[in-house]
Amino acid sequence: MRHQRPIYAAAALAVATVSLTPLAAHADSGTTLYVKPGATCSDSGTGTAATPYCTIQAAANAAVAGDTVSVAPGTYTAETDITTSGTSSAPIKFVTGAFGGYSSSAVIDNASINYGFDVSGASYVTIQGFTVDSTATNPILVSDSNYVTVDSTTVYGGKQSNNPAAILVYGASASDNTISRNVVRGYRNNYGIYVDSGGTGNVVTTNLVTGAVSNGIMNDGSADATIVSNTVVGYCGIGMESGGNEFGAGLNATIENNVVSGESCADSVALTWGENADAAVADYNIVHATDSGTFPYEVNGTTYTTSAALNTATGQAAHDLNSDPGISATGTITSATSPLIDSANSSAPGELSTDLVGNARVDDPLVANTGVGTYAYYDRGAYEYQDPIAIPDYVIKDVSTLTVGYEAGVLNTSWGSTTVKYDFGDGSAPVTAAAGVMVNHTFPKP
Repeated sequence: MRHQRPIYAAAALAVATVSLTPLAAHADSGTTLYVKPGATCSDSGTGTAATPYCTIQAAANAAVAGDTVSVAPGTYTAETDITTSGTSSAPIKFVTGAFGGYSSSAVIDNASINYGFDVSGASYVTIQGFTVDSTATNPILVSDSNYVTVDSTTVYGGKQSNNPAAILVYGASASDNTISRNVVRGYRNNYGIYVDSGGTGNVVTTNLVTGAVSNGIMNDGSADATIVSNTVVGYCGIGMESGGNEFGAGLNATIENNVVSGESCADSVALTWGENADAAVADYNIVHATDSGTFPYEVNGTTYTTSAALNTATGQAAHDLNSDPGISATGTITSATSPLIDSANSSAPGELSTDLVGNARVDDPLVANTGVGTYAYYDRGAYEYQDPIAIPDYVIKDVSTLTVGYEAGVLNTSWGSTTVKYDFGDGSAPVTAAAGVMVNHTFPKP
């Protein structure tokens, strides 16, 4: 008899099945260049697996369109300047951690270097999976570049107090860049994520800025900017801003599905934008101010204490909420009845089908869907609430003949009763039954 195949638990609802699968260390076209300091490395070689580069910079100098630079785990102390462009069909990728096929990530940590990564005048570059612990100025700078993606990085800003921003997109031609699924922790000065006024079409989506003692996310007037599904918690100053006193709001900015909560000091503002407020689209955010001296909203210098008051004055924030989002100090959803569950606009520009950590969007059957768009069950903010299903052991009742009995225990789930699907692995159709019910199956041969 063949060994039984896994049992799958299925809650009594339809859920999204799209997930973020870590990328293997290969390029869609071109070559994989390896970086791994050690006895066999050489910056004058060709970056093979047998003789990898010692520094990320050496690989960046050698990479051309379509190449993937796979960086082994470890601590790197040198700045990496990227000036070579990929193409739309063959970007240049810098990957580590799960994206490079490793169990942990490469860490860039040196308080005396200006940047961890400086992408300058380049296009179609992806930076994915790194940790940048400390630099003298900006841990990650995207300057006068376009179609650059910074994804799934972690930036710790607690060691420095003079960084203008943890992730800075800057310059007149810095357009169509995507800052997604990044975590900025303990940021001490200015902003966690800052998009300068020069470029257009930049996207800031599904990021977490937490533990900051300064400001969260800033779009300083960049036109057609998208700020969607981010979570800012524990800020001091301004949680999220589009526009500013100096430049005004970027035309056609979209600010949707964000969560701003838990200011760490008084006299803060959760969400603000400057001039041309009627040109921005702000909706489906959760803006929760807890301190008596903090205002949820400020638009062009006028403060508003509720989304209803803001909507009356500007027409924006019709579906914003000002209630407690039910999240932890690190942005995770801690309440099964959180108002951000199943309440987002899934069709907002820049909205991703997976959350900060790659979880699929799922429909919570215990919460009424109040969202809009293609799917009415997307959650607001950077995290999607997941049911903590625990798959039980199952027992085989009889192995004396080709007929075998299986019985799975009751699944531990906060989403109520479940069924179990048995896949016997012999080409027969799977059988679905209630948990705890015996299922007999006769195999065609031993």
